[in-house]
Amino acid sequence: MQQRTQSTTLMNTYLLLFSITLLSCSVWRVSTQEESYRYGAVPAQSARYNPSSFSLPLGKDAPKYNWTELAHNMAAVSADCLYIQHGPSTSLADCEGACANQTLCNAINWNPSIPDCVFRACRNPMDPELTRTQGYAVYAIPKKFVPMPTNASLVKLVSTPDYLKKYSGRNITFFGDSITWLDTYITDIANAISGSPHTKKLDVNLVNRGINGGTVLDLKEGGTYFGETYPSFSDALKMDKPAAVSIQIGINDVWWPTRNDSSKLPQFKTILSSLIQEVKALNISIYISTVSVIGERRDGQNPFDANLDAYALGQVEVGKLHGVFVNNLRHAYLVYDLKENTNDVYDGILTYDGVHPTGYGAQLLANHHANGLLSLV
Repeated sequence: MQQRTQSTTLMNTYLLLFSITLLSCSVWRVSTQEESYRYGAVPAQSARYNPSSFSLPLGKDAPKYNWTELAHNMAAVSADCLYIQHGPSTSLADCEGACANQTLCNAINWNPSIPDCVFRACRNPMDPELTRTQGYAVYAIPKKFVPMPTNASLVKLVSTPDYLKKYSGRNITFFGDSITWLDTYITDIANAISGSPHTKKLDVNLVNRGINGGTVLDLKEGGTYFGETYPSFSDALKMDKPAAVSIQIGINDVWWPTRNDSSKLPQFKTILSSLIQEVKALNISIYISTVSVIGERRDGQNPFDANLDAYALGQVEVGKLHGVFVNNLRHAYLVYDLKENTNDVYDGILTYDGVHPTGYGAQLLANHHANGLLSLV
């Protein structure tokens, strides 16, 4: 099982920290000691562990939970304890208090020396899979948890070699913006393929063509954005020669509509149609995905909800026009948040900042992209 990414290769000593710029949803990366990669919720580097960035009470003023210390020189970093975000590192009490206030958080990895506070959402907080990690300790809230998004389609995809064997020795290319560029859901799919006895011997290569901060026009034309140069859509197809293509685009077209006229819905649909037609003309299988969310509050309370609804509908219409399967991520996010976002928060459930995925969000995305791949069988 191989995996090649357009962006920097993820290594065991790397993490991802994100900074929203004035021009686009952009992310940046720095090294860490705690795990192979993280998706950090920080407005700027200087505020990484700033308790003032947490609007809810910390320490002694936080909700009262009975915390249990599980282990020393260990950390919960496996798939059964999904990463949420960094917490305040001012004290263990503040770290626990902020976790208690976060909807998903039921465990923390705490390192007093760095210091470092990392929120995790564990399937079973009292019996997580632990990894030896010097300097860290694991603390958990025994009876607090939120159900993880289903991974039924991902499980099905790797339950037999039949669904993926036609891609053995070939590429599947994922086009998108920073949600794709971050490599979270692609990594989850890659790990599922390499971890299944049915598919681990298949040489399926997942290619990440996400553009950090990209719009649909950026995807078509390529260019240099935030220090990275990306090929045009046509050139990427020539280089990858994929057996299948996924396109997930549109968040930046909604979020930053003044960047160019192509982000207006009629032009957006026209460009998206041209990309689909180009792929189909090469006899390459393709599915697309709708926009998701910019904010997780329920019942249309987020500023961009109406536009996101319109763009998602437009993408469904484009898919139907070309006979292409459409992953309705907008619907999937809204359904999950309606049920699980009981505190009606802007972020911290499927996204760390209203857009980019937490571990829960990555699992939801991986499952729906697996469904997209299943649709091509």
